[in-house]
Amino acid sequence: MFISEAHLRRLLADEGTSFRRIRDELRSSIAVKALRCGHPVRMVSYRLGFSDPRAFRRAFRRWTNTSPASQRNVGSTLERYGNHVRRA
Repeated sequence: MFISEAHLRRLLADEGTSFRRIRDELRSSIAVKALRCGHPVRMVSYRLGFSDPRAFRRAFRRWTNTSPASQRNVGSTLERYGNHVRRA
């Protein structure tokens, strides 16, 4: 894709989004899946490009309004009880 940064920004704005929003949605989705599979917060934060797990925790809370630990608990609950857990 050979377009300027400014042009890409305008195209994304026309679609009602931004590069940051797309990046954050992708990171959030990957993080939730990884944490539910039991991966440690430190590893998930590193793989998503965060230099410090604390920065990842703050970003995760901003994305999901929950803590990374709560997502790990959801994953372990789903694993224990299968698909019989009712989701809110």
